[in-house]
Amino acid sequence: MSAACLKANLKELKLPVMASVYKKEALAAQTMDMGYEEFLLRLSDLELTEKRQVRINRLLRQFWMAGLSDVKRMCLYLVIPEVVRLICSVGSVKN
Repeated sequence: MSAACLKANLKELKLPVMASVYKKEALAAQTMDMGYEEFLLRLSDLELTEKRQVRINRLLRQFWMAGLSDVKRMCLYLVIPEVVRLICSVGSVKN
């Protein structure tokens, strides 16, 4: 499979981080004598970290853009539980 096809497939699968770093990470994996599964784990960790950060940032933006009357509702029902869940899931992935 050509590099262009792989990059296009990753973008279509909505994996932009993997598409942008796979070459650099493949070279690093080769120099560190990393196995195939470790290489894929590294790529998927990078993608998930970016997606989680984007989601947290979006939720925080929603929180700050909400009207003052909506702040309590947003804190209790949307932002805080979601951010806590995401932070906990990051911690469980790394362990």
